[in-house]
Amino acid sequence: MAKEPKNTLTIYRELRDNVGFKNHHGFYRQLRFCIRHDLVELEGVSKKWGIPTKMYRLTEKGKSLLQLLGNEEKSCNTLY
Repeated sequence: MAKEPKNTLTIYRELRDNVGFKNHHGFYRQLRFCIRHDLVELEGVSKKWGIPTKMYRLTEKGKSLLQLLGNEEKSCNTLY
C-alpha cells in the first residue's frame, strides 16, 4: 500500500505470503485499528458485479510511521 492503493484481498494475500499472517479475522481487526488511528484510509469503492471492492491507501501519518519504523529497525541492526 505504500506505493499504490490496494484492495483488501490483495493486502491479505501479501501479508499471508510475506509475513505468514494466517488469521483472516485478525486481519480485519488490524485494518479497522489502522483506519481508526488514521494510518489507512478508504480510497474508493468499485462494484462491477457482486460484492463491492474497497481500495485502501496509506495516509501521510501511515507513511511517516513506516518510515520511522524502517529507520528504527536499521539503527537497531547496527547496534548488534
